[in-house]
Amino acid sequence: MHFVSLSFETISGSGPNGAIIHYDPKEETCGSVTTDKMYLNDSGAQYLDGTTDVTRTSHFGTPTTHEIYCFTHVLKAHIALATAVFPNDCDGVKLDALTRAPLWRAGMDYRHGTGHGVGAFLNVHEKGVLMSFKLNPTGLLIGENMIVSNEVRCAAVAGGWVSCHVCLARLLRRRQLWHSHRELDGRQEGRRSSDDVWPVLRL
Repeated sequence: MHFVSLSFETISGSGPNGAIIHYDPKEETCGSVTTDKMYLNDSGAQYLDGTTDVTRTSHFGTPTTHEIYCFTHVLKAHIALATAVFPNDCDGVKLDALTRAPLWRAGMDYRHGTGHGVGAFLNVHEKGVLMSFKLNPTGLLIGENMIVSNEVRCAAVAGGWVSCHVCLARLLRRRQLWHSHRELDGRQEGRRSSDDVWPVLRL
């Protein structure tokens, strides 16, 4: 893999500290990793082959029913984006809402964007590419060959944050979606023509 360096300083927090976005541990306030609290690790590295940004939530004991419930819905939201099919040049706000939908249905949410651009052996937070509830100030739309992060989270009360976060590498493979409909000119339903095709993208 040709490791070069970290892509950002590792964020490591246990219990309530794991709920602090971009948590910076201090010796006098940091907690210990135990079997009754969730542990969050957000880390990344620079390789000659590319850049990573990954968050994982672990539990080294038996998670509570509520923690399992929260993690399940975070995973559902993560999968919603990872399996999304959408038109090329899609507004990041739409993808952000699509991702949050499983959490919203459960009365949950998170207070940051869903994804950002990731450079290839460049900036781990690549400016310009954004999936968020806020409009992208650059106006750049999500399109083919972009690499973005998928970072869904939700708070499990005092237990900390549940997070499932990974880069969607080799993002957006072009596919063709065929419309099946009866047209006014009487053509057979389901007939394929160049007018029936529009490009869609799949993560």
